[in-house]
Amino acid sequence: MEAAGSTDLTVRHVLSMTMGTAWREEPPYADARNGEIAMELAADRDAYILSRQRIEPAGTSWRYSGGASALLGTLIEQGAGVPLAQFARDRLFEPLGIRQWQWMAGGDGRASPASGLRLTAPDLVRIGQLMLADGTWESRELVPASWLEESRVWRAPSTWRPDLAYGQHLYLGGALAPHGSGTTWYGGIGNGGQYLMVAPRAGLVGVVLTGAYDAAGPAQGSQARAVLEHVLGPAEQEA
Repeated sequence: MEAAGSTDLTVRHVLSMTMGTAWREEPPYADARNGEIAMELAADRDAYILSRQRIEPAGTSWRYSGGASALLGTLIEQGAGVPLAQFARDRLFEPLGIRQWQWMAGGDGRASPASGLRLTAPDLVRIGQLMLADGTWESRELVPASWLEESRVWRAPSTWRPDLAYGQHLYLGGALAPHGSGTTWYGGIGNGGQYLMVAPRAGLVGVVLTGAYDAAGPAQGSQARAVLEHVLGPAEQEA
């Protein structure tokens, strides 16, 4: 699975969304010009992703790409030998006690890694608590602590906000500082203003689900950030 002219491309570039390929998700998600929608409409999801034009060497800069998430889903399926949703259910959801979840599928019947998963807020908190505990849940290691540590290393210091760096499929929030020393929280951000924030120094997990889908620019999720920062900010200062 390799894109034309992509001999410098590694799995770490996919994890950090620094693939160096042309990809736009600024158009609304009902628009076929949106990279994720075009990917799902394509006859072969992976072939579409890997056929995108290379505009810079891999690792040069961060560019949000649902295609990167989709490639990771394919790699997991190939490595595990089972569909992505089944792997997630057996290795993550059931051990965490997550019983209610939905994973939308593309036209090929495969789960959509880029945006198909639906979880309740309490269950998303469980995932945050797992991350806070370095991958251990009820004395059982579900995710290697070394993997989570690697994921929290800054791979891209600049994203769509000046106070957001990026690791390996994790946003790293906080004041900008060399080598990630300014990170105060890490977690996930989704379309509509969905936020999962894990604040390790404060020992807290915060989740906000909202419905501001396709809101333009950095303003999306501002209410969620305000709520979480209001709660996590003082806790961070006290920690």
